[in-house]
Amino acid sequence: MINTYTTSYTPPSVPPRLGSRAPERGHVTPLVWFLSSVLVLHMAGCLGGFFYLYHRSGELQDQVQGAYHEDLVVLRRLRECEDSQADSTTLLDCRKILDTYTNIIAKLPLCPLSAADLRRSGAPFHNSAAVAHMIVDPDRSRSTGGKTLRWKQEHSLLVNVVHVALVGTLRIRVSGDYYIYSQVTFSRRAPKTLLLHSIVQRGAFGRDPEKVLLKSYCGMDGDSEVCTSFQGGVFQLEKGEELRLNVTDTALVHLDSSATTFGLFMV
Repeated sequence: MINTYTTSYTPPSVPPRLGSRAPERGHVTPLVWFLSSVLVLHMAGCLGGFFYLYHRSGELQDQVQGAYHEDLVVLRRLRECEDSQADSTTLLDCRKILDTYTNIIAKLPLCPLSAADLRRSGAPFHNSAAVAHMIVDPDRSRSTGGKTLRWKQEHSLLVNVVHVALVGTLRIRVSGDYYIYSQVTFSRRAPKTLLLHSIVQRGAFGRDPEKVLLKSYCGMDGDSEVCTSFQGGVFQLEKGEELRLNVTDTALVHLDSSATTFGLFMV
């Protein structure tokens, strides 16, 4: 027989089985809470660190620009003076900037070797108040061209003498009598040109005209491939005066530290 009885009541729910447990609504396990907290803290720390570093870098940049702005401007202007083909007015401005640069360099305590180092080295001038023995820089001497040789300050001996690397000169810091010497080896001939090297003196801060203190000629005879000339003498130098070593052409010089050198010491 078919039951056709109907009703509007909902049937009762099926009772749970024995040993089973119904899930609790809205319940989050402690592990999920822990992982969520760690993630939130990590994101907050990263965001805070980013803002701190950004703010700190801005402060450091402002400090550097404030403290060294003028120095950076001078260095940039010196680079422009070296690279550009300037007119007479610009060259005069470059000369003023160069004098300012050399004045600043003269105040730096450039003394790579102490008196104790000189005594240990056995140098004959270890008791001198001022010493310079320069090691030639082949790369810069070739790249700059011209007549003035350039030197490696990091490998040279400097005591109370300033090396102005930009122009390859030695600047006197202590007035007195100095023995000045130079040796140059030429490894190439120059047709119809004399091979010579000279020590040129420039007055303090450019006030006095330049003059040649010593000049030495060198000639290659027959099949000779090299020619070496040496010169030296005692001169009275004043504080602020500069010396440089000029040659006929740097391209003709054998740029080896044992063959070409320049130096002085107080006597």
